[in-house]
Amino acid sequence: MPFSFLEQVSRKTGVEMRVLSEAVGMSRSSLARRAKSGRLTCAEGDRLYSLTTVLDAAYELLEGDVLAVRNWMISPARGLGRNAPLNMLRSRVETQAVLDLISRLEHGTLA
Repeated sequence: MPFSFLEQVSRKTGVEMRVLSEAVGMSRSSLARRAKSGRLTCAEGDRLYSLTTVLDAAYELLEGDVLAVRNWMISPARGLGRNAPLNMLRSRVETQAVLDLISRLEHGTLA
């Protein structure tokens, strides 16, 4: 996946590159290397794809309010054991937990 995709996500969400790179499991040194090479690894690209899937669902939930989505993504969520959704994207299981929470919020079933 092109590194520019990560840059686009950062611009559109207003979330710093450093924060997004950590969310997809990249260290600062890896971020610098990927910026130089212009490509993400397959695993990083997969996690970035998961992030965009969650962002799409969050935009839907919060009716396209960019600021509300950004704040929701970086704030601890009770339904995620007080973890921020942005910090729950390093595995498919964690990503699915975030998507499940969004679904429960949409349907008003937070029990």
